[in-house]
Amino acid sequence: MGLRQPYSGPGLSAIDAKGRVAIPADLRRKIEANSPGAGSIQLNTHDDRPCLLLFDVGYTQQKYEDFRARVQADIAAGRPVPDAGAFDDDYGSTEEASFDASGRFILPKLLRLEADLKDLAVFIGVGDMIEVWCPRAFLSVERPERLKTQRRVRALLADKGITL
Repeated sequence: MGLRQPYSGPGLSAIDAKGRVAIPADLRRKIEANSPGAGSIQLNTHDDRPCLLLFDVGYTQQKYEDFRARVQADIAAGRPVPDAGAFDDDYGSTEEASFDASGRFILPKLLRLEADLKDLAVFIGVGDMIEVWCPRAFLSVERPERLKTQRRVRALLADKGITL
């Protein structure tokens, strides 16, 4: 696999009544570069935060190949093999969604409920993946490492005339 483009920066999108939302253009271009021709993304809930994780198919494939390589290396070296069950919940609870040319896809209903995504979604690039937040929840997180991003999200909301 070639050099991956990291995801960075925030974006804001409206969610319609059917759960359709568009991936912000800058992030969508990186998804397309990281998984050429895939036309789909994968989503899951975050283990520690009230948001979703969105990742491209290329990331999932790389993660799986890395795990298989570790297993083969451990077998060759006579070391104990990592428990494959460690990935069961990650893979078993991941949802795939196709997106169109404008980046629009349908957020699965259960994931929408779990992340409290109703009318707006904040997409935040965090390196290998993208977090998808309810704006209110993201702005309520009191962590110093999020202050700059929170200012940017407030500016995105203000540009659209949205007050929370």
